[in-house]
Amino acid sequence: MTAAVQTHELTKRYKSDFRVRTITALDSVSLAVERGEVFGCIGHNGAGKTTLIKILTGLIAASGGRATIMGRAVGDAAARRDVGFLPERPYFYEYLTAREALRFYGELSGMKAAEIVGHSRALFEMLDLTDAAGRLLKSYSKGMLQRFGMAQALVHDPHLVILDEPMSGLDPIGRGQIKAIIQRLKDEGKTIFFSTHILSDVEQLCDRVALLAHGKLWYAGTVDDLTARYEQGVEIFVAPTHLKTIREGFGRFQPHADAPALFVPKGEDAQAVLKALVGRGIEVQRMTPRRKSLEEIFLAEFRKEEAR
Repeated sequence: MTAAVQTHELTKRYKSDFRVRTITALDSVSLAVERGEVFGCIGHNGAGKTTLIKILTGLIAASGGRATIMGRAVGDAAARRDVGFLPERPYFYEYLTAREALRFYGELSGMKAAEIVGHSRALFEMLDLTDAAGRLLKSYSKGMLQRFGMAQALVHDPHLVILDEPMSGLDPIGRGQIKAIIQRLKDEGKTIFFSTHILSDVEQLCDRVALLAHGKLWYAGTVDDLTARYEQGVEIFVAPTHLKTIREGFGRFQPHADAPALFVPKGEDAQAVLKALVGRGIEVQRMTPRRKSLEEIFLAEFRKEEAR
């Protein structure tokens, strides 16, 4: 099956300083987003996330390489019909009601009137905007506008939904609502590609991720595969009744501060420690790898790139 999104050596260069200096915003980025997955694109400010999204949505042209959506070149109008897009800073005409604005976006997408009405009703219900659908958009809070932005991205029932920083600036309740919507879209079989700098959201939502740094693709794959590269050791959890015993009898290995567990650093023989625990009659409940978080990995690698 053709990938939902595919790029091959995608490059974007800008002229700056009166066209004397060239800035490379994207540098030979090759990746694939499979159909039906949630794919997160993360990176520091200026990493190239928004540039990549603008190329995929046809807002700007690439300087080199190629990109396809559902097997069609991004410049193909048929490819864009399969895409719903929410930019990072959307602007909606504030003197329209949400219902009027969504009808406008549906008409832009070539939908029939009856189809727009049905889709709008379902979207307002899904996004908890039914009671506010008749209000002017100027009266909406930031969180409500973001949910309306999701509605305009979804009104024509696209297969691919592209979201640029969809949770930026939202409070915890608003972020929770957007995350629930993304999960629901995935459950419906849609493909979601979103950029963010909120790494905890990526860990919770994404099947796979791409990490961009200074316009280059540093990593593409699952979060688990990435964090496994940075495994620090193993934590062995025991029954709480044995906490005193492990603190007194296994001094070479550091007990967990908040739980009945021993940390066995990478390179030590965790199986030998496990055998010693069992030999002393200590009930072992589980063994868990201790890994760096995605945020720790990202910050460490970003600092390496900055130092080069």
